[in-house]
Amino acid sequence: MGLKINWMWVARVLKVGALLGFLLPWVVVSCGDQLMMSASGLDLVRGTPQVADTKVPPDMLGSAWWATAAAVVIVIALVAGIVIRAQRLRAWGTVCASVAAILLLGCGMMQSIDKLQSKVEENLSGRGAGRGDAEVAQVLAGFFGGREIITIDVKGGFWLVLGLLGGAAVAGVGAAVSRKPVALDDRGGAV
Repeated sequence: MGLKINWMWVARVLKVGALLGFLLPWVVVSCGDQLMMSASGLDLVRGTPQVADTKVPPDMLGSAWWATAAAVVIVIALVAGIVIRAQRLRAWGTVCASVAAILLLGCGMMQSIDKLQSKVEENLSGRGAGRGDAEVAQVLAGFFGGREIITIDVKGGFWLVLGLLGGAAVAGVGAAVSRKPVALDDRGGAV
């Protein structure tokens, strides 16, 4: 008698863990030892990063539509995993949703970091000042104190969410390729 693993429950737990990971810090922007901005996944979804100086624009990382879209994909995958009765369809849906959320988060974070770096370079070089960014350039110059160094740290919360979603995708594959279908009760849970 071996251990029976219900891969769909493993995937559900990992997706719930990924949603809870939105509460952890995801990104910190600093100059030297001075904090400029920090944001959790939830802050990015709501569009309210924690800004150290009120003159720094909260949209400094750009639009975080990707974080909102990833959270919506995860929630839809959780609901669909409960509503859909066919095991293999649920399993492959979990795989697709997890991979989609990973791609949204990974590409979105890279795009936001690139946008921030470009904005800082434009403002420090004076190229962006003609487009109404003079105040931002002044604030950034004050932060940098003549140095052109900015540190963007992607924190463990972001990587944890990606890892949990990767685990959910693997569990979905496990459920899809398992030889014996899991029996369901009236509520769609495993028997």
